[in-house]
Amino acid sequence: MSNHIIIKKYVARLQITVNNRLRKLDFTANNIKGNIPNEFSNFLMMEILLLGGNMLTGRFSQAILNLSTLTNLHLSFNHLSGELPSNFLYSLPDLQVLALDYNFFQGHIPSSLGNDSNIRVLDISSNNFTGVVPSSIGKLSKLYWLNLNPINSKHIKGKIGSL
Repeated sequence: MSNHIIIKKYVARLQITVNNRLRKLDFTANNIKGNIPNEFSNFLMMEILLLGGNMLTGRFSQAILNLSTLTNLHLSFNHLSGELPSNFLYSLPDLQVLALDYNFFQGHIPSSLGNDSNIRVLDISSNNFTGVVPSSIGKLSKLYWLNLNPINSKHIKGKIGSL
């Protein structure tokens, strides 16, 4: 793929080709720029979405919340910003891997992160979160990889709980 692909145009073409049956999409490290397009919400059978290592901008896309079969979400090493939706994991009940590291997310770490009992890998390191680490993260009984470091350690407080 060529540098600086405008992702919206590419996803629109892909949608026509695969007729919404796509289960895995790997655009890792392709110099893709722009916002995560709403067209992603049409891939209703998507299980794995790998968009790390690009130049994606904007906020966490609401389109991702429509992907209820998603098990792996990798948005690491982009330029995404803003606050994470407070209840975003309620829409992703099968999510096992969440990698949002090396972005510019800010605000509080959503307490809903601890309510997804299927999470095995959680990496939200190297962002600009503030506040406390939600104690609900201690409820993640299947968790075997947790990376919160460095999350602007001057602004994060609290204990994780009984991991």
